[in-house]
Amino acid sequence: MFFVIVAIGLSGFVGSAHVCDNGWRAYKNHCYWFSDDKAVFSNAVTNCFKFGSTLVEFCGKKEERWAMLQNRIKGYDLVWIGYTDSLEEGKYVYASSGETPSYFNWLKGQPHKGKTENCAAVEMTEMKWHDYPCSHPMFYICKKPAKHYA
Repeated sequence: MFFVIVAIGLSGFVGSAHVCDNGWRAYKNHCYWFSDDKAVFSNAVTNCFKFGSTLVEFCGKKEERWAMLQNRIKGYDLVWIGYTDSLEEGKYVYASSGETPSYFNWLKGQPHKGKTENCAAVEMTEMKWHDYPCSHPMFYICKKPAKHYA
């Protein structure tokens, strides 16, 4: 069982030297960077932008599961993802573009209504999305196209 989990978790490294920058992990046609330090939401967005990437925006469940496995291996508890309703309460959009996502994975009862929790994170114990105050420091994931797709 352990071997299977490790093999799946490490599968992101296959070929990453050719398609991703050093320290990034490959999955499908994208590269992912998992922070070693916590940051508030706005700093996480800015840090990803400096890398030529965005705070991770999931295309679907398979991608999210792969990323969450990487988070579990690193021992993260909370992870920022690239969704916010800071512009319009109750309407979560991509932090990078303001577009409405087609995929969500909110825990039942989430997101909360109100102006104090406007940024989305994955709570690793439940593997579901929660809204949190954007000022709460937590780990984050950056995402960008693999070099041969950029």
